[in-house]
Amino acid sequence: MLALRDVLSEDVKDNSMNEEDRLLWEEYYKTKDINIRNKLVERYSNLVKIIAHKLKGVYEAYGDIEDVINEGIIALIGLIDRYDMSMGTKFETYASYRVRGAMIEFVKNQDWTPKNLRKQYNDIRDVEDNLRNKLGRTPTDNEIIEESEIGEDKYHEVKGMVHKAGIVSFELLLEESRESGLREFDITKKEENEELKEVLEDAIRALNEKEQLVISLYYVEELKFIEIAEVMNLGKARVSQIHANALEKLEKELRSFVRKGN
Repeated sequence: MLALRDVLSEDVKDNSMNEEDRLLWEEYYKTKDINIRNKLVERYSNLVKIIAHKLKGVYEAYGDIEDVINEGIIALIGLIDRYDMSMGTKFETYASYRVRGAMIEFVKNQDWTPKNLRKQYNDIRDVEDNLRNKLGRTPTDNEIIEESEIGEDKYHEVKGMVHKAGIVSFELLLEESRESGLREFDITKKEENEELKEVLEDAIRALNEKEQLVISLYYVEELKFIEIAEVMNLGKARVSQIHANALEKLEKELRSFVRKGN
């Protein structure tokens, strides 16, 4: 999957395969021996674990990492059966998009945002919008808490849980966008990401300065919100708010991209 950090900081991938791996794959092609397949699963299980740990910030408050890794292993087994070494693409490159996509789909299907939590969040957003119109500026968290008559602890709990669920939705949307908008491309080729990258780059450039900085620090530099808050001399809650607003804008552009591809 094309992650947001790939748009902002593209890495050059090594498509070479070492001799030991090549011989193992060739043997599996010839025999389809389940024992050899198990060796391949073991060989690439670390790839699954690395992807799961990179996504941990998305699901750690709601699910168990072992469940996510297990879903990745199931996807890995199917990918081993379908991989064609003659394509000249390293298996890690071929599998990483798909394993990540399988994990994100699994996470989304857990339905970790209860209806009552979503309603509370919508109520908070209504209060925030009303205050913004009334004050002519973005209201502070304390102003929202006071106006909505919700306790401070509950306010931050609701915002935090919905924020994490929003990241899951955005990651899945990126996957859907790539699959929907670029069907004609071989997904192991570089050009498969170009159209989606262009859409994201345009959407990111349309963000305001603070939103662009938060997106860059979070997805490229992989800083935590508390670290971003220190860099920008803002409160952690304000950084979270800026991030959420930026995601909403990017998601709107991506949904438009998906609809055009259908």
